[in-house]
Amino acid sequence: PLHEAASQGRLLALRTLLAQGYSANIVTIDHVTPLHEACLSGHVASVRLLINAGANVNAATIDGVTPLYNSCASGSVGCMELLLQNGAHTRSPHTHYPSALHEACKRGNSQCVESLLANGADPNYEVSHLGSPLYVSCLYQHTACSKILLHRVSPRSLCQLCRLRIRKLLGQSRLTLLPLLPLPSRITHYLEHIG
Repeated sequence: PLHEAASQGRLLALRTLLAQGYSANIVTIDHVTPLHEACLSGHVASVRLLINAGANVNAATIDGVTPLYNSCASGSVGCMELLLQNGAHTRSPHTHYPSALHEACKRGNSQCVESLLANGADPNYEVSHLGSPLYVSCLYQHTACSKILLHRVSPRSLCQLCRLRIRKLLGQSRLTLLPLLPLPSRITHYLEHIG
């Protein structure tokens, strides 16, 4: 019942259930919390009430979805701001988990993108199966999000990308062999550089 009340934004029902002893952090079999539901529906007042009742702002479902991610999915900047003010992390510690910034870019929620970046989200953060936020924004043709990201991103030059690709192809163990290649010393030194 707490999940349903949160999802529908029914404050009186939420208050009553919490007063009856329901935990704000009660989870479904998939680890969905009432806070996830409130954020996905964009109910700011419900989010505030749940946070005040001790809801974990960084709770993750079994798929790694957080309330912040759900706020970006719904486009609710109000929910997102409340979460960030109460300690929500802009990035997951697991690189295969969904990213709130990627979701905001996918949905074209430019206000969410702006707010996440202002709160320390990394515009260059890559998710293994999605790529960068800029790639996602371009893929879904969300120009406003792309413009915001381009003002924050420091793209690598083609030379840097080539150097990194060559270093990756050689492998870490063979980088010491670079000076043995029949290359001008200037190129060898450039390839040895990590940055």
